[in-house]
Amino acid sequence: MTGEQKRIQSHFPQVLTGLLIWGVVAGLVGFTRGLPYMDEGAPGPRFMPILLAILLSILNVLYWMETFFFKPGERLSLPLPAELVRPAGFVLVGILMIFFWERLGVVATVLIASFLELKAIQGYSWGRSVWVGVVFSLTTWVLFQFILKVPLPAGPFEFLLFL
Repeated sequence: MTGEQKRIQSHFPQVLTGLLIWGVVAGLVGFTRGLPYMDEGAPGPRFMPILLAILLSILNVLYWMETFFFKPGERLSLPLPAELVRPAGFVLVGILMIFFWERLGVVATVLIASFLELKAIQGYSWGRSVWVGVVFSLTTWVLFQFILKVPLPAGPFEFLLFL
């Protein structure tokens, strides 16, 4: 095995991570290609995904520059499955939020998601997890309903819209 092959093999985790990020960038650009950038003089539905794709691209280039030029001797390995449990938990909570957003409404969804994150993933106490979940969900509701005047899905809590 040549020195260049060893160098590339030692950076396999970083290369794989960078390729996954490029896949996310391609997905953002591809899935939003039929949406307008601007809509009635304001940013349209494609504006934020494209902005996110540009920023992810810049960060990915910087990540690879750091990997290959600034830390040439450092060898990293792929994470063990046990090390992926917490990140997978965060992804699962995000997916659950997407699923329950319309069905349960924002107040209940944010309450459940924050409770799961704090209790199940972070390991906080029951009291703190419930208390913070209630504060997060009510703060979200007040912020959008009263301050920003943006209606959010209420689910079974439709009566809260009339307060």
